[in-house]
Amino acid sequence: MGKKIHWQRIPYRFLYEVFTKDEYRTFPPSRKYIPFDLYSPTLKNEKSEGCVVVAVDVSGSMSREDIKEALGEINFLKEFVEKIWLILHDVRVTRFLKPQDLRKIFEKEPIKITGRGGTSHPEVFSFIEDNTIRPDLFIGFTDGYSEFPEKKPSYPVIWVVTKDYQEPPWGMVVKMGVESKRTTS
Repeated sequence: MGKKIHWQRIPYRFLYEVFTKDEYRTFPPSRKYIPFDLYSPTLKNEKSEGCVVVAVDVSGSMSREDIKEALGEINFLKEFVEKIWLILHDVRVTRFLKPQDLRKIFEKEPIKITGRGGTSHPEVFSFIEDNTIRPDLFIGFTDGYSEFPEKKPSYPVIWVVTKDYQEPPWGMVVKMGVESKRTTS
């Protein structure tokens, strides 16, 4: 067994690399040089305008606790990125929330879970493509007992899997709770 790591630490590092923009901007100028009548660019290091798609497997093999934990992690993701698209799915997409809808939902009421059938991920990736969503990162919460597309997408994929899981064929795999590993395919 490998080194124990809380599962959020892997996405944290990954999210930082994908979304943190260390760029300079001319306005507003850096305040530390203004007293010297020097106008220097400011380092822009803030929340990205990028896009994360979070897909939560709500099939019958996922426990309510696992689903609840997955939905709770969206607040963690909000620290890095403005646009989070949420897809709930089993063999089909059962619910889809755009970033503006997601903010409203979390402020008013919990998300209702429907579906609870089998699991299939090709439908999720087709849905993303059909709706012309251009994610900078895909995070899928699943137990891995699913069908997966043969071809991996062009954007990075992190699979956050439950304690009892089947290995996805590609992407970074992070186990909920403590341990992580990468797939090389």
